[in-house]
Amino acid sequence: MASGLDELEEQPVDVRAEQGEIAVAEHVLERMTGLLAANRASAGMTPGQVGGRTVILIPQREPGVEKEANRQSRAG
Repeated sequence: MASGLDELEEQPVDVRAEQGEIAVAEHVLERMTGLLAANRASAGMTPGQVGGRTVILIPQREPGVEKEANRQSRAG
């Protein structure tokens, strides 16, 4: 019975390289999913349902937010 290491040595190099790329892609996907969830939570944006469709609910703006946004867009 061959050990796990023996089996890996038998695989072609390109298959092992592709497995490594897939592992990296999975790690990036998990990290991005976490970052997006954190951004949504901090922004207060939550998914909701309107007419059976999923939408992002935008929280009410605080007084003066529009003026500040205009100043930033002109300065940027």
